Amino acid sequence: MEPKRISQLEMANELSGNEILPLVQNNETKNISLRSISKFIENDIENNELHSIKEKLNLLFDEKNGKLRVIESQLNELETDIFEIKVAVEKATTKKELKEAILALEEDLDQLLLDLQQQIYSLEDNGELIEEYTKLREDLNSLKQTHNKDKEAVKEKLKDVELDIENFKELVNTFIEYNVNEVRNDIKDIKELMTSMNERIFDIEENIKILKEEKIETFGSGTSEDPWQIFNEQDLKRIGHGNWVLSDHYILMDNITLAITEESNWSPIGSHLEGWDSVFTGSFNGNNKYIKNLKTIDHDNEVAFIKQCAAGGAIKNLILDNCDFTGFSAACFSTTLEETNIINCHVINGKLNSSAITGGLFGLSYEVSIENCSFSGIIITPDNWSPNLQIGGIIGRVVKDTTIKDCYVIINISSKNAFSIGGIVGISNDRSTRIENCYSKTNINNGSKDSIIGGIIGIMQWSTDLVRNCFSIIDLSNNIDSDSYGGIVGARESGNVQNSFASNLFGSRHGSLLQLPLTETFIRNTLGWDLNTTWEWNSEVQLPKLK
Repeated sequence: MEPKRISQLEMANELSGNEILPLVQNNETKNISLRSISKFIENDIENNELHSIKEKLNLLFDEKNGKLRVIESQLNELETDIFEIKVAVEKATTKKELKEAILALEEDLDQLLLDLQQQIYSLEDNGELIEEYTKLREDLNSLKQTHNKDKEAVKEKLKDVELDIENFKELVNTFIEYNVNEVRNDIKDIKELMTSMNERIFDIEENIKILKEEKIETFGSGTSEDPWQIFNEQDLKRIGHGNWVLSDHYILMDNITLAITEESNWSPIGSHLEGWDSVFTGSFNGNNKYIKNLKTIDHDNEVAFIKQCAAGGAIKNLILDNCDFTGFSAACFSTTLEETNIINCHVINGKLNSSAITGGLFGLSYEVSIENCSFSGIIITPDNWSPNLQIGGIIGRVVKDTTIKDCYVIINISSKNAFSIGGIVGISNDRSTRIENCYSKTNINNGSKDSIIGGIIGIMQWSTDLVRNCFSIIDLSNNIDSDSYGGIVGARESGNVQNSFASNLFGSRHGSLLQLPLTETFIRNTLGWDLNTTWEWNSEVQLPKLK
C-alpha cells in the first residue's frame, strides 16, 4: 500500500494562506484550476504568495524527510543494541547471564522506543508507521519476558525483533523514496503552473498598460444595442480581456492595418483561454470595414482571426485583407463555427497553410447559415497525405446542417496530401449541406491520386445534401494526378445536384457542361440569380460579383 499523497490543491492552498481553496472548492479534480488561479491573480495582481510555492514545497519536503531520516537513524541504533544483546546471549551459559544480557540495554531500548513514537506521531499519514512501531514494541516487550526461559526461546524472539526492524527500515525507505518522487512531480507541476500564471500576469499588465498608462478611452458597453467600439489594433487585441468578454458585442469603427514586423503573430481571439471559455459567443459587426495584415504562425494549434464561434457568435459585414495563417488547422475567420449566422464577410488576398481541416473562411461548421460571403486567395499544404486534411474554399468540413448561399470563391490550391478538396466545401460529413447560388473558380496544382476533388464540393454523402443553381470553373491541368474528381462533386454517395454547371470535361461528373465565356443572361435566366439586389455582372472579368 503506497502512502497517501497530499493533493496539489491542498498543498498550494496550505502554502498560500488559504486564498485558493474557496475559488475551486466545488472542483472534484485534484489539480489546481489554472482558470481559478488566473481569476485570483487578476483580482489582486500585487499578491505574489504563489510565486514562493516551489521554495515552500522544498522546505516542506526537507522537514518531512528530515523526520523520516531521524526515524531511520533511531532504527539503526536499535539494530545495534539488538546485535549486542544477540552477542551476549550467545555467550551466556546460565539463566542469570541470559537475564543480564537482555536487561543490560533495557533503558536504552525504552528511550529509543519513546523517541521513535514521538517522531512517528509528528508525521501526517502515519498509519502504516504506527502499525509497524506497535508490532516492534510488542516484540521488544516480549523479548524482555524471555529472560527466565531457555536460550533457544530468547534467540527465536531476537529473530522476530530483527525482522521487525528490517521491515520497519524498508517501510521508512519506501516513504522517503516516494516523497522524493512525489515532491519532484509537485515541483514540476508548480513550475508549469507558475509559467501559466506569469503569462496571465503579463497579459493583465499589458491590459492595464493599455487602459491606464496610455489612457485610451473606450466607447460602448458591450450590449447588442451599445456594442464596444473598435478603432485600432489595441482595441482589437482587447477582445476577450478584462471586461471585454467573449460574450459581448463589438463593432468596427474604422479600417485597421496591423503593422508587419518579424515578430508579428496575431493571437486568435479566445486562444489565451481554455475550453468553453475560449469560445466567442457575442457578435462582431465589421461595419463594412477591413482588417489588414492578420498573420499567425503556430504549427501545433488552430489558427484564425477568432479561435471558435458558437451559440450566437455572429460575424457580419467584415473584410479581412492580406491575412496569412499557418497552423495545424487554419481558416481566415474561425476554425470552428457552431449555431450561428455569417453575413457579408469576405477575404481578399488570403493565404492558408495547414496540415488538417482548412477552410477559406471557416474550418468546421455545425448548424450554420452563411450568406453573401467570398474568399480569394491561396491554400498550401505539406506534402504528406493525410485523411484529416479536408480543404474547402468556404468551409473545410461540414459536420451538421449548414446552408451556404450567394457566395463565391476564387482560389489557387497547391496540395499533394489532401483527402478531399472542394471549391466551396471540402467534405459534407453529416446530414443536410445546402449550397445554392454559389460559384468557384478553382486552380489545383500537384493533386494526389488519393485526393477527391470537386469544383463545388469534394465529397457529398447524405441524401439531404443539395447543390443547386451553382457553377464552377475548375482547372486541374497542372500536374493533377487524382483518380476521383468532378466539376461539381468529386465523389457522391448520396444527395442531389440540380441545375448546376461546370467547365470543361470534368463537368460530366454530377453536373452539366458549362459553356464559356459566361454571360449575364446565363446567370440571370438559367441560374436564376438576383442581379438587382444581391449580385451584379462584372464585365471586365466576365464573372458575377456580390454587391
